[in-house]
Amino acid sequence: MHYIIMAGGKGSRFGGEKLMAELCGKRVIDFTIGHMSAVTNNFVIATSHNAPNTRKYLIDMGYDVLNTPGLGYPQDVKFLQDNLRDDLLLLNGDAVFISPDVIRSFISKFEGKSMTGITLYKGTKVYIGLNIASPNSIEDIEIPIQGELIHLNINTREDLMEASKKCKELCGL
Repeated sequence: MHYIIMAGGKGSRFGGEKLMAELCGKRVIDFTIGHMSAVTNNFVIATSHNAPNTRKYLIDMGYDVLNTPGLGYPQDVKFLQDNLRDDLLLLNGDAVFISPDVIRSFISKFEGKSMTGITLYKGTKVYIGLNIASPNSIEDIEIPIQGELIHLNINTREDLMEASKKCKELCGL
């Protein structure tokens, strides 16, 4: 299995490169990297032309970066599947509250079929930004995951403000 952080989105709802935004004194992408690093040291970060500052930052920090076409999430996943030809654990770069324990638990449920992590938040199903894409699987199984903040991906500036508030509460600031 290949472990991949997806970091090449357009950030259109955010109005720019959201993964470079500051959250509790760190960049948004640094949280996701920290969580993935606690699970494995063998991961790559998928970027695209849509996020040139993110790509430069990651390369300057010494991370393994793979460039995708940047045509959209499904197209980039297909590109990765075609090129890596293996199961892919995908963690969105803006999923800052997906802990290493959640990632490990999710992986433990893998049985050879594609999986998508979901949670319920205020009665609504939310895709949390954690997937396993299996090239041999037509089926995609939704895996319910519990956790107080895992619903909060940073898609808008309002999401960043909410995440900042929660981050400060968690850090006692």
